[in-house]
Amino acid sequence: MFTRFFDNTRPITVLVLFVTLTVISITGVYIYFTDIDFQTTYLVDSYFEFFGNFTKAILSVFLILALGFLVNFIVHDNSITRGNSYALLFFVVLVASDPSLTILNPVLASVFFVVLALKDLLSLHEHKEMTQKLFNTGLLLGIASVIYPYAILYVVLIFLGIVIYGADSWRQWFIPILGIVVPYYVLFSWHFWFDKLDYYWDTFFIKTFYITESSFHESIETLVVWGVFTLLTIFSILDYSKNKSSHKLDTRKGYTMTYLALFVGVIITLVGSINNGQELIILFLPISIIWAKFVQHQKKELYKTIFILVVVLNILLSFAL
Repeated sequence: MFTRFFDNTRPITVLVLFVTLTVISITGVYIYFTDIDFQTTYLVDSYFEFFGNFTKAILSVFLILALGFLVNFIVHDNSITRGNSYALLFFVVLVASDPSLTILNPVLASVFFVVLALKDLLSLHEHKEMTQKLFNTGLLLGIASVIYPYAILYVVLIFLGIVIYGADSWRQWFIPILGIVVPYYVLFSWHFWFDKLDYYWDTFFIKTFYITESSFHESIETLVVWGVFTLLTIFSILDYSKNKSSHKLDTRKGYTMTYLALFVGVIITLVGSINNGQELIILFLPISIIWAKFVQHQKKELYKTIFILVVVLNILLSFAL
């Protein structure tokens, strides 16, 4: 059956998935730059307005491909999945759910740094260079929160990670804070030097956590699609919880961090200032891992096939409707 194609990480499997991801990303960018209504709905943030259209297009494709690479790297480097490509497959399918997700925007750029931070955070189970990894995680989340302020909520994962994996010394509790402060200190110094402190306080603090009216008008089709995805995720979590005793301790810790990342991501999508649908990409890494784990655990090819087809058909149905 076709699921055997994704039961491994052969070069041809990974290549096909990345070619598909590239086509999806380029298609989304093409739609954006050729559809005025689309551009009006999904405005590029002021952070990127000084870039030309070609640069924006290149950055959009690069960030999507980089996220795909990081998803694939994280699940294999930390032994979260056993030598298969299901996590990358589901990430590709989720990105295909909405062309706006591939457009350069604050959430997409911020998620890139968040996923980089999670890469270091999930590798804490090795208990190697923990101080350096915790500083890097704090620094990357600091950069992510400068781009999209609500990403600062992921900071809670650092301290939960220290609890789950165990700190080597009490100093490691303070190292991430130093990393988080660095990007803000650099920005403060720059604005101070050019006498723009008013702009600094106004942009990064006063207007940081404002609430806006949602521009994401939930249609019945959207509710159905994400309702199905939600049910699949809940079902996958329950299946893992029922069989978690059969997994190694480090693997269970990795999944715990994945669930926590999903929980924080859900909060950000609900309260964040960007709510036109582009914020959903925040959820794609943990959802891809959770689904991959479920499919991996199934011993019968039929169950794997049904699950994957439900995900894919759900995406196709959203376009058909």
